[in-house]
Amino acid sequence: MANRGLKISRGPNTIRRLGGDMAAIVVISARHGELEVLLDEGDIGLVSSYHWHVDLRRRVRPEAKKNRSADVDDVFYAATNILDTERGHGRCRLLLLHRLIAGVVDQPRTVVVDHRNRNGLDNRRGNLLVTDASKNGQNNLARGYYFHKQTQKWMARITVDRATIFLGNFRSETEAAQAYRFAKATYHPTATAYLIGGA
Repeated sequence: MANRGLKISRGPNTIRRLGGDMAAIVVISARHGELEVLLDEGDIGLVSSYHWHVDLRRRVRPEAKKNRSADVDDVFYAATNILDTERGHGRCRLLLLHRLIAGVVDQPRTVVVDHRNRNGLDNRRGNLLVTDASKNGQNNLARGYYFHKQTQKWMARITVDRATIFLGNFRSETEAAQAYRFAKATYHPTATAYLIGGA
């Protein structure tokens, strides 16, 4: 890669104003090249004194857990290391940009900040949703319909508050998908629009 061996400054990152009240923090990664982290222009003062880097997290897709396959999504988040005054002795902890912008840095990890469009580098306030772990699970790509071999019909179901609701048997995949999308919009109102529209 062209950036391999590039000496990276430990000072604040370059911030680009993109127009339309949007800005981007430029993060240069030896492995992934130059990445832009989106944020609202009004948050520049909040984030500009930190040196941000990308933190790669691997997320196993829900359907891969069932099939025991190694199907994963690589999700990038903007992060920095800060001095942990509670533990002291010069120890650092990871500060994630989306938690800083959402104002939940000191909240317990059960308070989750979800990226509505599932892009961990899009930290505009309109894309961030403060929620809890159970509601965060509503914003996943798992399909709520499947083909049942014994009945030779499509079945749809949805999980609400850890209970599975059976939505019915259908002759076509399209009908099952429509029933699931309707239930998703009804029972999971925090799910992103594209999940409801394209499940």
